[in-house]
Amino acid sequence: MADDYDNRLVGIEAGAGLTKITQEEVIPTYGLEDMDYVISSTPAMLAELKGATDKGENVAVTLWRPHWAYDEFPIRDLEDPEGTLGDAEEIHMWGASDFADRYPQLTEWLANFTLTDEQLFSLENMMFNSDEYSDEDEAAAAWLEENPTFVDDLKAAAGE
Repeated sequence: MADDYDNRLVGIEAGAGLTKITQEEVIPTYGLEDMDYVISSTPAMLAELKGATDKGENVAVTLWRPHWAYDEFPIRDLEDPEGTLGDAEEIHMWGASDFADRYPQLTEWLANFTLTDEQLFSLENMMFNSDEYSDEDEAAAAWLEENPTFVDDLKAAAGE
């Protein structure tokens, strides 16, 4: 693997959990000790990613999901058959004990709310990486225009 990526792995901030896991689990498990692991910052890693992809070159970076970069760049995840990066994380919702009684329709919507990775990546990219929109609300509205069935599908899943 190392030769395909100029023997470099570009990381993010030194204090990040992903950096610790990369150093303590990923590198030793997959025998990557001879690679130059560059610990930098998220903006620096993204600049390396952009520079390499603009040139059509390979680059190995540490990146997490969800992230808008998956929508912006031609990224593929390297396999992790040993599970060094752990299981996928989950997002949970919490509310007052009487939330469902007070907001039954919203409760159904939230219970049925899902986004695919691709939907989330494109939404994040529009919200956080586009100069085309004045704010996140405008970007979200534009995303809904580009994904016209999203709300209808959500309503259908909630039984409306």
